[in-house]
Amino acid sequence: MSSFKKIASALFAALVLANCSSETTLTNSVISNENYEAQSRKELGGEVYENFKIAPNIPKSKVEKVSTKLTYLMNDDEAHQSPWSGKMLLMMDDMPQKNVHNVVFRDGGALDDSAIFYLQGDTVADKIGAQKSYLAEGVKEVQSNNPRVFSKIIEWTFDNYPAKKRYLQIYTHGGGAFGIGTDSHQTDLKGNILDKSQQVSMITPQKFSEALKQGLKGRKLDVLYFRACLMGNVEALYDLRGVVDYAIASEDVSYSKENSNIVMTQLFEDLTSKNTEPRDIAYKMAIQGNGKKGASDGYTTIAAFDISKVDELKTALNKLSLALKAAMPNESKEILAAYDAVPTTMLIHDLFNIV
Repeated sequence: MSSFKKIASALFAALVLANCSSETTLTNSVISNENYEAQSRKELGGEVYENFKIAPNIPKSKVEKVSTKLTYLMNDDEAHQSPWSGKMLLMMDDMPQKNVHNVVFRDGGALDDSAIFYLQGDTVADKIGAQKSYLAEGVKEVQSNNPRVFSKIIEWTFDNYPAKKRYLQIYTHGGGAFGIGTDSHQTDLKGNILDKSQQVSMITPQKFSEALKQGLKGRKLDVLYFRACLMGNVEALYDLRGVVDYAIASEDVSYSKENSNIVMTQLFEDLTSKNTEPRDIAYKMAIQGNGKKGASDGYTTIAAFDISKVDELKTALNKLSLALKAAMPNESKEILAAYDAVPTTMLIHDLFNIV
């Protein structure tokens, strides 16, 4: 079984930047307008949000800065995420914003708190000083895990705040291959709870990718930071090709702790406000995430991923699958034993842990 383990180990060598010593070739590819126009423009979000247009009443800017950063706090729950996202917003509000356009959307646990903020470096530590607005007049609550809502906020942010680099942080529940984002109070535009047939359990990886494409309109994210469980897997990462250069994500479950929620968000804020290379941002974030205390620091695993290498990973996985199929007649017991020995999360065996 040593050859099998070598194949599995090699799968992530080309993709993972942090936690290894290998160098990775950098790419700066962008999507051309012609290619973008040829991409699918299928509608997202269902009938209720089909024609939804956002028009926040906060200042826009024509000044190009070092970076534009959107933090999407999809935390409409009745547990830990809503209060934690409030603390994160308060911390970000107090940081200097000279070199960055810093936009935050937060949907917390109340029924009237789906709001967008433009941070400008408040100096009062115990309250939010940023300008705040609902997404549209009279719309106080939205279905924040609706891919169309997500896409429209992406579009509005990067249309109205020009910068050399673009960053996105998402704090929510992640399900890996099943998707990302939950919302305990899924409402229509008047605040009425949606029928169950119109509610969304999570945004699937395919719809998440399509929402990014439609919102970015041919642009790319330099770094996408998933402050969520399980998003560092092949299914979630593969659909980011062409819209994201680097991703930071956990291959396993993660926890809301001071390090994962406050320290790492603060580090991301600091790095994106400087002229730090996106690859270095991703690497430093992954190093910080792998704290000395393990789960008590928020992460059992976290890594930085070069999305340009995902196609290579897919090819390697196909080769592994063929090798396993060929070996099954003679080594089925050993292969199945190795597979069953891999830790599982949500009934999924994580190949990252196979060696």
